[in-house]
Amino acid sequence: DTIASIGGLNISLYKNLFSLFSNQLDLSYVGIKDLHMHIITKEGNTNSNIQNFLDKLIGNADKNPSDKSLLFNIRKVELSDIHISIRDENKGKEQIVYLKGGSMDIELLDIECKDFVVNQIILDNPKFEAITFGDVCVEPVVLTVEQIQEDLTDMVSEASLSLILNELIIQNGYVG
Repeated sequence: DTIASIGGLNISLYKNLFSLFSNQLDLSYVGIKDLHMHIITKEGNTNSNIQNFLDKLIGNADKNPSDKSLLFNIRKVELSDIHISIRDENKGKEQIVYLKGGSMDIELLDIECKDFVVNQIILDNPKFEAITFGDVCVEPVVLTVEQIQEDLTDMVSEASLSLILNELIIQNGYVG
């Protein structure tokens, strides 16, 4: 199963490759054309194929806490002909996203601290579809107040991030 395929990838460095020795990668431009991405969570699994790939690639258990992480900066991203499908066989749902074109002007991208400042996002002809399939009748689970409070605390601590988006432009969008 193919997770992703890209028809064209164009990258322009802001600084030279020697900056990688100081754990820094500055890209002034990333262009992606004709991207097809298929994210699937198979029935009975909790992680998607992309999460499994990233876990194998990064190897969280092998990381030494004293290792300095890579500082990664991107200034401009341009996208054209983007197709993404997200299928969860456990929930019986598939989401399909298509984008004819778009761009992002990024001021700050701090992955480690989860701080993001985006000056502008332009989406040209985005389309979103949600499909339900199969028989997904699930027994409701009754949780105590303590369990709900613990789950919410875990979600907030894991997902806390800062995103500032100054301008979002959507041209000819469709949700169906």
